[in-house]
Amino acid sequence: MPLTAEGVVLGVVRSYSAGPPRVAGVRLMGGLETLLSSVPVAAHVPGGDLTAGRECVVAFLEPNDVSSAVLVGVVGATVGSPAADHDHTGAGDGGVLTADRHDSYSEYAATGPPALPAGFDVKTYAALGALCIANSAGWWTLVDSGSFGAHTADPWAHFTAGAEQTIAAGVITAPGAARFAVDTEGDAVCDDLVTVNGGVAGRQVVVYPAHDDRAVVLQHGRGNIRCAGGEDIILLGTQDCCWLLYDGSNWRAWSQHRHGPLRMLDLADDFIFGTNAAGQLGELGWLVGGGSTLAVAGSAAHPGVVRLGTYSGSSTSAYVCSLGMGTTTGAINLGVMYWDLTWVVGVNFLTSVNQYFGAMWPATEPPYGVTLECRVGAGDTNWMAVVSGGAAGTTRQDTGVALALGWTKLRIRCIAPSTSAAAYEFYVGDVWTPQATISGYNWGGDAQLAVGAQIRNTTTTQRTVDLDLMRLRAWEVGR
Repeated sequence: MPLTAEGVVLGVVRSYSAGPPRVAGVRLMGGLETLLSSVPVAAHVPGGDLTAGRECVVAFLEPNDVSSAVLVGVVGATVGSPAADHDHTGAGDGGVLTADRHDSYSEYAATGPPALPAGFDVKTYAALGALCIANSAGWWTLVDSGSFGAHTADPWAHFTAGAEQTIAAGVITAPGAARFAVDTEGDAVCDDLVTVNGGVAGRQVVVYPAHDDRAVVLQHGRGNIRCAGGEDIILLGTQDCCWLLYDGSNWRAWSQHRHGPLRMLDLADDFIFGTNAAGQLGELGWLVGGGSTLAVAGSAAHPGVVRLGTYSGSSTSAYVCSLGMGTTTGAINLGVMYWDLTWVVGVNFLTSVNQYFGAMWPATEPPYGVTLECRVGAGDTNWMAVVSGGAAGTTRQDTGVALALGWTKLRIRCIAPSTSAAAYEFYVGDVWTPQATISGYNWGGDAQLAVGAQIRNTTTTQRTVDLDLMRLRAWEVGR
């Protein structure tokens, strides 16, 4: 590949080793002081010319890649050491700045080298706000004259590309590079990234999916990843990326990508707007059946609250749903997409009440669908994870979390969409590890369900539940 002007840089020889291999330490000229150690020396350059202080020419075979540097020639006269050649005070000229050489950096108060990893050579200057140094493995950035502490010699700050990493049981190990692709386990369409090994305090990396047809979901809080905003980060394809910073215990993850409706649904309702009428409830215009809804006073933590209530007669039900009203036309086709559904609800009664939240056909009781439910009338005392309907009948698992008065978060994730072997995770409370998982469920065909909430009393007095928030995210829509 032909060299460009940007690929040839002047420098000053700092050291030389006859090897083999023949290598030199070089200080590049211009900008912030940059030092390279172990630069290969071209065969035609006489070793006797490589004396300390001699100006030289360094060629970069690959732009911005310090490992491609080669010393290809020596020019000019010997350059004196900075401390002896100029001190920017004029002391060497009787107090007059006349004959000092300038090579673009200040030399006030040279402080000597900090503690560095093996293979680095650098001199720091307190007057600098930042200082770049390098070895043959990559670049570092040093702010002021501090120490590198426990850092190793990986080229993190240079954003060099590393080997692709494949998720194994939710885990990868970051290679010695600042950016790398992540692939799903077994080439799955979607996979969760829970833990990243190889962190050192201060390390920064950028990750992105290896393929456009395989999504990677960075799981907040389940392992050592903490996502900005407290929500999972979904990377749908190679155009998406996520920046991670290791704080010594966890990776802090941040991504600014926004997916359009062709690839991802992102719906939420805080029940702040709308009326109590069916089809006008909340921002999304929820349909209402079998009971009543009433706006109640919110709070700072729960700004919009709607109270869903049954009638007073025994065995009456009340429900809200996004679409469907108990028919076979719904809002989520479980066979074609991944989805993540959260309800924040306020439990008002612990007796004589059955409560259901999830993706369902809500006109029946118990409803057909994927729900977190507690059927007190049937003897439940804990929240139960349930998948009901289709060829497999009903599967119920106990989450181990007791029904309790007050606000709680209920979350369901479809982690393997399928009409014959679907899998779901269930969470109760502000937790990041599922308390129940139902996998291999056979729907026996497409399952068209609505997002819904349902309550049924088993006494002659009214029962209610408060709805604060619904959040639905679905991806790999594929339109």
